[in-house]
Amino acid sequence: MLTGRDLDVGSLRKSALLLADDVTPVHNVFRYLQDGAIADIRVEARGRSLAEALESKQAVASANMRGVKMFVPGPDLDLANVSGSGADLSWSSRM
Repeated sequence: MLTGRDLDVGSLRKSALLLADDVTPVHNVFRYLQDGAIADIRVEARGRSLAEALESKQAVASANMRGVKMFVPGPDLDLANVSGSGADLSWSSRM
């Protein structure tokens, strides 16, 4: 399990993409989530490596966000100052 509090999305995005450049779910998450703050986040995954754990179909995340900039593909919407929570987000099965 990985947890975090008061994270800057821009800094987290930059670091995550640098460390996990070849992990598709990481790219998918930060395609939508672009800037703002994560008040708290919890990620649960299992694997023999970080990459395997993040690629797992059983990886689940929950987060509370505030002032987030998000992109919604399809209608190509850029949303600013979004706040709220997302729970039980399984990125492998939904992205």
